[in-house]
Amino acid sequence: MASRGADRGGRRAPVPLDATCAAAGCDAPRDRLLAIQLLALLPALAAALRACGFRRVYTALGRMSARRARRGAGRGAGAAECVAAVVVHVNRHALPYQSKCLLESLSLWFLLRRRGFPADLVLGARTLLGPLEAHAWVELDGRVLNDTADVRDVYEPFSLGSIAPGPGSR
Repeated sequence: MASRGADRGGRRAPVPLDATCAAAGCDAPRDRLLAIQLLALLPALAAALRACGFRRVYTALGRMSARRARRGAGRGAGAAECVAAVVVHVNRHALPYQSKCLLESLSLWFLLRRRGFPADLVLGARTLLGPLEAHAWVELDGRVLNDTADVRDVYEPFSLGSIAPGPGSR
């Protein structure tokens, strides 16, 4: 018999979405709808990244969400953390595969901006005894939402300024 928290394949057993929502203090019915949207968004973003590349996808998502992101801080920081909890949950427990950090972070960044949060997509890099490693995460008001708080100590962030969809985006 598999140990608690692991299935027969050695992977962790799925955690129910309601448990994730309760732990984050979220509204489970609204977050179930968000989870369903993510089940369509994550594969669509993956296909778009493969077909069009990061720059074009990032710019398009930024333009689609720019007007709302300029409005202000959505419904409060707690709501942003609930969106992050659902995105991480769906990525790690509801898909038949676990998407990479870029896909998870890009989808979280887009969803937060669509809800009026001025979130930042952050890309960082490091070298540890070998090849260059890159990583992506989302920050809101300097708080990391989908990674550990010390991620900036591990990965050196670099600017997306040359392709960043700023306030002038339509």
